Amino acid sequence: MSETGVFYLVYYGFEKTVIESQVLVPLSKLKEDGLSPTIVFMEDVSSFFKSGRLRQIASLSSGFRIRILPRVPRNFLWLNSFLLFLVVLPSLLSKSVVVIHARGLQGAHVVLPMKEFFRKVRLICDVRGIEAAEYEYNVLRTKNRLPNFFERFWVRRLSSMARQSIIGSDAVFAVSKAMKSAFSSEVLRLEKKPWEYVPCAVDVNRFSAALKDRDAKRREMGIQDRVVVVYSGGLAAWQETASLARILSVMKRLEPRLFFLGLSPDAEGLKKVLTASHLSAEDFKVISLPFNQIQNALVCGDLGLLIRTPHALNRVACPTKFAEYLAAGLHVVTTPAIDDVVDLIKKNPIGTLLENIDNETVLASELNCSLTMAKDVTRRLAATTDAARRYFDWSHYLPVFKKWYD
Repeated sequence: MSETGVFYLVYYGFEKTVIESQVLVPLSKLKEDGLSPTIVFMEDVSSFFKSGRLRQIASLSSGFRIRILPRVPRNFLWLNSFLLFLVVLPSLLSKSVVVIHARGLQGAHVVLPMKEFFRKVRLICDVRGIEAAEYEYNVLRTKNRLPNFFERFWVRRLSSMARQSIIGSDAVFAVSKAMKSAFSSEVLRLEKKPWEYVPCAVDVNRFSAALKDRDAKRREMGIQDRVVVVYSGGLAAWQETASLARILSVMKRLEPRLFFLGLSPDAEGLKKVLTASHLSAEDFKVISLPFNQIQNALVCGDLGLLIRTPHALNRVACPTKFAEYLAAGLHVVTTPAIDDVVDLIKKNPIGTLLENIDNETVLASELNCSLTMAKDVTRRLAATTDAARRYFDWSHYLPVFKKWYD
C-alpha cells in the first residue's frame, strides 16, 4: 500500500473549461506515470447540472477517483472544511503522508483546520489569481459601482485568507512569475516558503497534430484566403471586451480580407460586443466548442486577441489562451497589462503590444505591424510554436507536481 495519499481539491469553477486544460490534462499525464490523485470537486450544487456539465466532466475524468461535495458559501461554520475532512479521513488513518493540492487561495484555506490537527497533512496552495482583487473588480465592472459595506468586508476577508493560506501551506504554486511579488510583504515570510512556478500550460503535441491539417480546416470553413483574427474565452469582467469592436474595426480598415473567429462559451454575448465593429455577417463567426475541439478551430487563425486593462489582478495573470494561441501558431495581439506576457513578447517575435488603444493613429500603426508579421505564415508558425513548447508545455511542469506529491 502506498504510504502517501494525494488529493486534488477543485474549490469552485467546476463549470469552466479551464478545469479540463489545467486540472484534468496534467493529472491525466501524471496518471500515465502511475500517480493518480483523488479529485475532489467542491462546488455550488447548481453548477453540477449546468448544460450537462456533470456528465461531461465524468466522461473526461474516466479512470480517476472522483469525489463531489456541495460547497457552502464562504465556508460558513467551517462546513466545507468538515466535508473535506470526511473525504480525507480514511487516508489520514492509513497513510503516513496526506498531500492536499488545493486550487486557489480559498481552497487552501479550507484545508487549514485539518492541517492544524494532523501533522501528516502536506498542503500545496495553488495560487491562480488574487481573489480579493478579482472580487472587487468584478463588483466594479458588473455592478458599475464601488463595493458596499458587506462587499468591502468580503474583500478584506479574502485578503486575510490569502495571507493565512500562504503562511499555512507547505508549498505555493504560482501561476505567474509576477505572482510572488504580489505577495512579497514581510509578514508572509516568503524567504522561507517554497514557491514553484506553474503557469497555465498546454499539451503542445495536441495542437501540433491539429496544425498538420490547418489548410484543410481553413478550406472547410471557407476562410482559406482570409486573414483570420481569433478571440477565445469568456466575457468576464477582467476581459476588455469593450475595446474588441474598435480594434476589429481598425483592423478591417487596414486589411479588407479580415475575418473574425470568436470561440466563447457566451457566443451570444460576444456577438453583441461585435455589433459596433461594422463587420458584415460574412466577415465573422462566433461559436462555442467543447474543450477537446478548441485546438482544431484555433489553428485556423492567424492572430489571437488578448486584451486586458491595466489592473493588479491582470498584472499577475497567466491566461490559458496565451499558451493556446502560441501552440496554435497565432501571432498574439495584446495590451501591456500582463507582466509575464509582456516579458515574453519583448524577448520573442511572437506578438504585438498595443501600447495605446485609445489613440487611433498609434493603434492603427501597431495593428498594421501585427498584420504584417502574421502574414509571414512560415516564420510566424515557427516562432510561436517554438515559444509554446519552450515555455508552456506541460512536460516542463509535471516534475513539480511529482516533487510535492511524493
